[in-house]
Amino acid sequence: MGEIVDTVGWRLILERARDKAVNHNTASFVQLATFDPKLGAQVRTLVFRGFADDGESLLMATDGQSAKLKQVRHDKRSQIVWYLVDARQQFRFSGELVSVGHATRDQVERLALWRSLSYATRSSFFANTLGELEGDVNAKVLSDGAPESFVMLKLVVTEVDHLDLNLNPHQRHRYVRERAHWKIERIGLND
Repeated sequence: MGEIVDTVGWRLILERARDKAVNHNTASFVQLATFDPKLGAQVRTLVFRGFADDGESLLMATDGQSAKLKQVRHDKRSQIVWYLVDARQQFRFSGELVSVGHATRDQVERLALWRSLSYATRSSFFANTLGELEGDVNAKVLSDGAPESFVMLKLVVTEVDHLDLNLNPHQRHRYVRERAHWKIERIGLND
């Protein structure tokens, strides 16, 4: 039987699990699954860049020519799996993946994400299709303005499946968004 919770309990559990990470760089790697109408499920690793202003949506960055953007235009339903090795916790986030490029409305959040990126990451958005930097990109990289190729991805989370492998037997909980609240229920490992 589920209960309604006002706070985002899964986020607190996630933040505690991330705090246990020995290597904080790899603790930011997430696997994003989208759907391609010809190829089926497509999974790739991205870097989690933070939470959106709503405190619940997950942010990532990608290049505007990425195949995942075509897949998202076809079907916004996506999943992210995040396994935190040191904490022995797995989170599976389901929701709609929204792409925010240079011609969309969420520019404040997009530009804030751009400014938070490292120099090396920013410079990758000025590379050609072979990954080679062309010309002097230093001034462009240091600019506060993001290039057209920079796209913010926002997974608007509607469900979280949390698996805790520390406990024996393992425990699994599902958090489901219901209007302004989250419903939490303990579920079996086979559900």
